[in-house]
Formats: sequence, C-alpha cells, structure tokens
Amino acid sequence: MHSLFWVIWLLVWQTNVPYKPNDEFHIEVDLQLKEKPPADQTTIEFADTKVERKNSNQGGPLPFLILHLKVIKLRDGEVRIRGINNKGNVVLTKKAVAGESYRLTLGYVDDLKDRVTPYEFFLYFLNNKKDELSQVHILVTDDGTFLVNDEKRGKF
Repeated sequence: MHSLFWVIWLLVWQTNVPYKPNDEFHIEVDLQLKEKPPADQTTIEFADTKVERKNSNQGGPLPFLILHLKVIKLRDGEVRIRGINNKGNVVLTKKAVAGESYRLTLGYVDDLKDRVTPYEFFLYFLNNKKDELSQVHILVTDDGTFLVNDEKRGKF
C-alpha cells in the first residue's frame, strides 16, 4: 500500500516540477562488467527448456550501469537531493552541495530494459521545507535508449 501511495504521488506531482537546466548538472555514465549472481537453483520455470536453464545459470560478465550526478550549480534555496525510482522507493537522499558528485546505482542493463528492476528515476532538488524546486528525470527505455530530462543521451 505504501508503494502505491508513492507511485500515485509521483504521477500527480512530477509534471509540476521543472527540469533542472543542463548547465547546472552533469551525468557521467559508468558502465561496468559484473558477474550476475546465478539463478535460484531451488526453483524451476516450467516454460524453460533444459538448455535455457543451463545457459541462464552460466552467468558471465554483464553490463552494469552506475551514474554519477555532479551538481555544477545550485539555485537559491536548493539544499537537498532526493531520488525516487518508478516503484516509489527512495534511492538517494543527501545534502546538496555544488561541485559534489552523487552515485546512483541503476543495475544490470538487461534488467532495466526488461523492466525487471526500476528503470526510471526522479532526482528532486528540495528547499528547507522539502518543497521540490527542480528535478532531473532519468529513464532507460525498453529498447535501451538512455534519456535525461527527455533528451536522448545514448543507447545501451
């Protein structure tokens, strides 16, 4: 129920918060190769064949996405950053400092594209009263397009 509240809250309020101008922040993409933990051996998907099950358990390094948000400039009153994903979970809450970099771990690229994990993030810049003054919207579409504030920044 709590998650549903946040999703509805995001849908209602996200359109009223202006995007933070591009010259006030920078997003650096850190794409790493990481081993994905093997699938749970105690469960079986009946739709899978033996070959598919064997291949899914082999693992291997997969692209893993981490973003670094560098705040170049803060507007008057912006004192905190709060990040929320499309499932309503808070993923970042920090004091906003100009020149500081903030890490945002998104996860495996295939999981983002397949919608297995959260694929959309809202980074809000807040004042002392916790009012949202501006936002940075990050989205990985199902075809791998990487968008920041509705601008295409690349494709995975």
